[in-house]
Amino acid sequence: MTFIPERDGTGRAKSSTVTELDSCIEEDLAFTCSTKLVTMPANTDEIPFLLCKFPTGQTIAGKIRSFCIGINSTSTRSIIRFYKNPTITDDGTAIARENSHFKGSQNTAKMTMFKIPDISANGTFINMLIYRANGSTSIFEKEYMLDSEQNLLVTVQNNENSKDVHIDVDWLEG
Repeated sequence: MTFIPERDGTGRAKSSTVTELDSCIEEDLAFTCSTKLVTMPANTDEIPFLLCKFPTGQTIAGKIRSFCIGINSTSTRSIIRFYKNPTITDDGTAIARENSHFKGSQNTAKMTMFKIPDISANGTFINMLIYRANGSTSIFEKEYMLDSEQNLLVTVQNNENSKDVHIDVDWLEG
C-alpha cells in the first residue's frame, strides 16, 4: 500500500494532521544516526558516550526529538546522563548521519554526532535516566534545541563490568 498525501497548490501535503515531523521529512530536514553497538570498558566510571554538535555560524537550529537507548545488562543498573555545552578535548569517532527521507535527498545534516569523545568537563547537567538489570531498550522522547555552537553530551555509567550499549538519535533541522 502506498500513502499518497493530498497536495495543496504549492505541492505540500495538505492535512490537518500533518505533524512537524511529517513536514520535516517531506522537506528532507529530518535525520537519524546510530552509535551501533559499543562494548563499554570494564569499570564503573561515568564515560562520555555520545556528543551531538551543532556547528558554528549556522542560521538554523537542530531539534533532537528522541534517543533510542539499548543496554545489555545482566545484574545491575546503568545511568545515562545528559549535559549541555561540555568542554571538548577531542570529538571522538564520527557517526554516519542519514536523511530520514530515503528518496535520495540532497540535504545533509548540519548537526554532527560522535561516539566516545574526550571531554575535560561534562558541562551543565540537564537530566538522567536509570536502567535496571536484564537489559533493555527505551525510547527517550525529550526534545533538545541546539543552536549554533551548542553541544549535547550523553554519558553512560555502568555498575558492572563491560556492557554493550547503543544509542540512536532522531532530529530535525530548520
